[in-house]
Amino acid sequence: MAVGKEGLKQSAKSGFLVLVIFSLSLHSLQWLFEDEYRWTNWLAGISTDLVKIAIAGAAGYLASAFVAGVFSAGVIAVAPLVVGVVVAIAIGRTLTAIDEHYQITQRLAHYLEVKEAEVKLNASNKFYDGVYYVMRSVAQTARRQLSQAATRKINELIRFTPRLWN
Repeated sequence: MAVGKEGLKQSAKSGFLVLVIFSLSLHSLQWLFEDEYRWTNWLAGISTDLVKIAIAGAAGYLASAFVAGVFSAGVIAVAPLVVGVVVAIAIGRTLTAIDEHYQITQRLAHYLEVKEAEVKLNASNKFYDGVYYVMRSVAQTARRQLSQAATRKINELIRFTPRLWN
């Protein structure tokens, strides 16, 4: 556990990275196993998640830095960290509620699908045809590689036998 402003900064950075990894993993698994979940949903979901994580993380850091700065003499070392986590969670939940109410993620995914359809319609233009081909190929390759990696990891976990003694 870290103490001081540098410690709070490190905690905020590590929390941000953990949440980014969770978001990427969750959306990638959803893309792999749900038929209706397309690359547009994946990109929109990760984009909005990153914005929410950044805003909530910054709010949590500022709240913990404020508590650490104002009450530096009489506060136990854990209090600023707890305040930062509580504020970050509250802001994150609020941003998620706003996203669900205004359907920001769904609208972004729909916008990307409309743009994809426009590229498909302009297939007579070789540039757009090439861009669409590259996008589709990258998406198929990424999906195939993620599926293979997930299958390998699952197989490793199934074959794993814990050793109780040396």
